Amino acid sequence: EALPPSAAAVVVSAAYFDPVIFLFISGFAMGQALEKFHITERLATRLLSRVATGGDRLALVILCLGLFVSGALSNVATAVLLTAVVAPVARELSDSEAKRAILEVAFG
Repeated sequence: EALPPSAAAVVVSAAYFDPVIFLFISGFAMGQALEKFHITERLATRLLSRVATGGDRLALVILCLGLFVSGALSNVATAVLLTAVVAPVARELSDSEAKRAILEVAFG
């Protein structure tokens, strides 16, 4: 018995892909799209202009940004998108502050 195309797509994709893989791929694709159109650099510049270059205020902003983004997206997509936003900010910080900012993305 032949399956309709939508059911056949589900059967074939279930045989080859796990939903977690699609979750990772979609998160990376969104991150790449934001970087391609320089949205992450604009967000990072705006973030640095509003908040001083490092310190507790920057930590609070990164953690709050993670909180709000994770309300709309999955945790994996949130981490990927925040990494794309925080990476340009981290380049402008000292080594210890940059490590702190990246760890806030990972554990926030």
